[in-house]
Amino acid sequence: VPTHPPPPPPPPTPPPHTQDRIRALEDLGFTWQCHEAGMDKKPWDERFGELSQFRASHGHCDVPNGWWENPGLAQWVEKMRWQGGTGGLSEPKRRKLDEIGFEWESLARKLAWDSFLEEAIKFKDKHGHFQVSNKSNKRLARWIRAQRDAKKNDKMKPDRVKRLDDIHFTWEHEAPPAHDSPADHPSERSRGLDPDEFWREMLGRFAVHAGGGGGGGSPRGG
Repeated sequence: VPTHPPPPPPPPTPPPHTQDRIRALEDLGFTWQCHEAGMDKKPWDERFGELSQFRASHGHCDVPNGWWENPGLAQWVEKMRWQGGTGGLSEPKRRKLDEIGFEWESLARKLAWDSFLEEAIKFKDKHGHFQVSNKSNKRLARWIRAQRDAKKNDKMKPDRVKRLDDIHFTWEHEAPPAHDSPADHPSERSRGLDPDEFWREMLGRFAVHAGGGGGGGSPRGG
């Protein structure tokens, strides 16, 4: 009777704080594929041709992440968005992408930003302010800080600035509620080398770089 090796044990469940960090990165549109230039063996023009064919068939350039028919093209699209946001894309290539209506921000990220905006409006309607504490709603508090940081660093699209202005969004960091711990607010953070503080600092920088967080991953800002 043939024997088979026992199945490998299931991967360990990440501890709660790790799951929270994974969720925080994904809220900002972080993708887990590597964007190194050497990973894709196809020339740029060949991938551009594939994207043009996708647009002709589907009417848009928003190739879903992990698209089963051509996962390499999906990863290339994300790479173009990433390079566009970091200044790694040449102007001629950017123009070619613009000419075929390339979406510099995925629909999923746009919907995520809109969802957070609606959540912020509901919070404002209920509480009369945008002083969201980490204890009451950590994800919304993170998103609100990211919007302020994005605008401060000129990383936000004008239409999003207007949408936030229309709901009387407060752009300055507000004092945290009395029940919040000091570390919940950027102005109160310790500047030591505590690993959790370092994580929050790096997440904030990524949020600004991604263009406003919570789906704001457009290379043209927020």
